[in-house]
Amino acid sequence: MKRVLPIIACLLTFSGIFAQDIHFSQYFASPMTLNPAQTGEFRSTWRGTINYRNQWASIPAPFVTYALSYDMSILNCKMKYDHMGLGFMMFTDKSGNGALSNFTARMSYAYHKALDADNKHKVSLGAQLGTTTKRLDFTNLFFESQYNDGGFDQDIPSDEPFETDKISYLDMIAGIKWTSNINQKLNFNLGYAMYHISRPAESFLGDETNDLGTRISANGSLTYLFNDKYSLSPSVLYMAQSGASNLVVGAAFGYQLDKNFGSRKYSAFYLGAFYRNQDAMLLFTGVDYQRMRFGFSYDVTTSGLRDANFGNGGFEISLAYIGDMPKCRRKHQLIHCPRF
Repeated sequence: MKRVLPIIACLLTFSGIFAQDIHFSQYFASPMTLNPAQTGEFRSTWRGTINYRNQWASIPAPFVTYALSYDMSILNCKMKYDHMGLGFMMFTDKSGNGALSNFTARMSYAYHKALDADNKHKVSLGAQLGTTTKRLDFTNLFFESQYNDGGFDQDIPSDEPFETDKISYLDMIAGIKWTSNINQKLNFNLGYAMYHISRPAESFLGDETNDLGTRISANGSLTYLFNDKYSLSPSVLYMAQSGASNLVVGAAFGYQLDKNFGSRKYSAFYLGAFYRNQDAMLLFTGVDYQRMRFGFSYDVTTSGLRDANFGNGGFEISLAYIGDMPKCRRKHQLIHCPRF
């Protein structure tokens, strides 16, 4: 089983049957991989985010993903109501026992346009440009032609028509987001993003016609404060690429530990559950403590894969910190900062 999984993963990649884009169950805790329009969308000046995902940890060779991002809110004091966001993100992903790896780095930019003087309603436009490099490690792959006398001999040629063990390409992403603070108890946001706009070619076999299909992502969420202690935040995410689609719906229940909702001294505890259509139930817990945010989630497999991983899915950890640099503040500016 340890060697079969990487082969299956690579076969899927070569044939283009299923997209190999990374995904996080805590998509709301990885803003720059979800939508570039979220770059610089927060109170204060800068934000650092780390995400870690270990999928199918119960098998000998799980799929492991790391993501790191840093973004800033800039020109807050130079512009009357609007502001901009500038950031950098990178992630690495290893499939199975490392036979297929992915390293991606992107620059990100967003413009946040206030639609009223109190900044209760705004529209954000964002774009990302970066490079992706994927590698095959043939030392971790075995092929049928290498089977000899009851075992595999890697000294035997694989007879596979590989032209390279590394592919690299430029990639472009664009997104838009609408945010509204209806009143002190209710706010919502809607986002839409397109990935792989240039449809770059992706093939280890030298096939320039095997391009990477454009992926679309649409998400929405709202937060309702029942009182100064309890809140509810339902959300939905839909993604589609090359005939495959993914729908996630759920909600997080929040308990405020103080009465400073939305301030830098805000603290809260969250419990949530989400369902990824025909795949898994996602259980989530999170903590906001002043400038830090921590989230932990676990995927319980509900699809036919539960027979292979004994119902276990994957766990995920997120950590974010929001900090200040300059002293400049605009008293009239109110920026809604999406939470869990």
